This record gives sequence, C-alpha cells and structure tokens, in this order.
Amino acid sequence: MASSMFNSSASDFHRLSAKASPFFGEYSSPASSLADFSYGFGGDMYSKLLSMSMPLSEYVKPIAKTRTVSPPGYPNHRRLVLTDGIKRLMRRVLALMPDPETNNMCFFKLKADNVFVDLLSGKPFLDAASWTANYDGNLAQMNYASVEEIFGQTIFSGAVASLPADFQQLLGLMKTNGHTASYAIQHHCSLIWRVDKKELFTRIYDFSNDILQKWNYMSYADVMNSLHFPANWNTLIQQNPYLDMFYRGSTYYPNAGKEVLRFKRNAYIHCLQHAWDMATMQKIYDQADMGEMLETTLSLVLHSFQLELDKRGLLRHIRLESLFL
Repeated sequence: MASSMFNSSASDFHRLSAKASPFFGEYSSPASSLADFSYGFGGDMYSKLLSMSMPLSEYVKPIAKTRTVSPPGYPNHRRLVLTDGIKRLMRRVLALMPDPETNNMCFFKLKADNVFVDLLSGKPFLDAASWTANYDGNLAQMNYASVEEIFGQTIFSGAVASLPADFQQLLGLMKTNGHTASYAIQHHCSLIWRVDKKELFTRIYDFSNDILQKWNYMSYADVMNSLHFPANWNTLIQQNPYLDMFYRGSTYYPNAGKEVLRFKRNAYIHCLQHAWDMATMQKIYDQADMGEMLETTLSLVLHSFQLELDKRGLLRHIRLESLFL
C-alpha cells in the first residue's frame, strides 16, 4: 500500500495538498470527512486517495509510543512519557473533532475503523462512513468519547494505567466533557512536545497575571482558588536539589495556588541560572529537563490551570493554536 503512494505523481494530487484539504486534521482549516469533500471528485480520485492511506490501527503499530526519562535530581526515578510522534498523531486526530467555534460539525459512526492516515503527510482523516451533521452537543460528546476509546484501545491497547497522569486526565475529559471542553482537549498540555511545555505554561501564566487579573479580578481569583495542586508542594520541591535552588522559603511562596504557579514560572524562566556546573563546565540540565523535573513533582498543575480557565471560557483568548500544529 505504501509503495503506491511513492510511485504516484505529485501532480495528480495538487488539489489534495495536506495544508489545503479540509478533511485533514489541521488547525489552519476546518475538518471534514471524505463523505463531504469527495463530492467534487470522481470515484477514481477517491480511490487514489485511499490507496495512499493506511488505517489508523495499522499505522500506529510500528510507532514508538512511550519512552522513559530520568529527570535530573531524581536518581532512582524513571518516568514514562509519550513520544513526540504519537503526540502529534493524536493532536491531528483531535483537530478533526467538533468545536462549536471553529469546526461546527459532528460525525456519525465515528470509530477506529473509519480513521485513516495519509501516508504522504502523516495526517489522519475520516472515511466516507463518517457522515457529517451540524454541530450538536450530544453528538459532539459521543465523538469525543469515541476518540477516547480510539486513543486508549487502538493506540495504547488498553494499557493506560501506567501512562502519564496528565494524559489520563485528558482521556477522562474526553469521555465525560468533550462537548464542553473541546478547546482544552485539543490544546491539552499532555500532547505538547516537551520542548514547548515551557512556552505553553508561560503563555497561560502571563495571560492570567498580566491581563486577566487586571481585566476581571473576580474571574482571576476564582481560577486561582479552584486550582488543584499537592498540599505539600513546597516539601516536594525541596526533595529535588535543582528545584530547591529556586525555592526561597514559605514566606516568599505561601501555600496558595497562585504561588505554586509563580514558583513554576520562576523555575522555567530562570532555569539556566543553575543549569551548568561552573567548576567543570558540564551541563547539568536544560530547559526541557526542567520541564521533566517540574512535571515529576507538579504533574497535574498545568492541566488544572488549563481546565479552570477553559471552564470560564478564557483559555481561547490565549490562542494556543501555534503550539499544536
């Protein structure tokens, strides 16, 4: 199947470029299914497109889905993380899903058998069995619940208990709140590349502190008071010698939700201050490692931050799309 793709002339498919085609999962354009888009093409074009694709269930088999990391400062701890490749694929599947403001449609008969991946671009699409309908909250929820099952069963073969905590929270969110939390789901922290997690956090933090706090203090205070974080977060921080370098005591960081965020922001922004051993000129950690250290200690803080903003319709204002292409 793959060979037919590479033997095809690119000029045969100039109208089907991944960036321009609305049935591909891409944030820059609406998502649709072949049931709609293939209306303007003959059966031969439709067949050629399918011949250049592979069912998602087959496409994911050779892809590395997880790896283990040992965050600096935790010599006896190995943490399982999702690979960037599988994150990108899942983000692209989610880009096909309903959103009342950007993709005002839902799908019937959405299941793993209807999801294909274009072999040229690596982007998923839905085949003609996934007939479309106008946006409906109940149907949207069914779509997200179907994707949760596709992720959990088709991609990870049901073995989700050992996966990162924030990704498990994403699965739960899709299963129960897909119709109300579509933006938070499609831009969830568990699916961003590790090198971009600092940017994601600082964008959300800066919006909350520099804009929301001044614009609507009641909403800001409500978000801060609703955050979920470890009650002993300051004790956990001090168990890592590199994070402890940024901790300036309980007077500077009282045990309040916004102080957890402030610590995390300061550790990200100033992380390079302690990243090198100046005596030996050896690197100890980098910015991505700092993210792993913070996620090991404060794994669900960013998830909670995103969710609380999204519940109040505020997360969209940050415009996170560019981080999830």
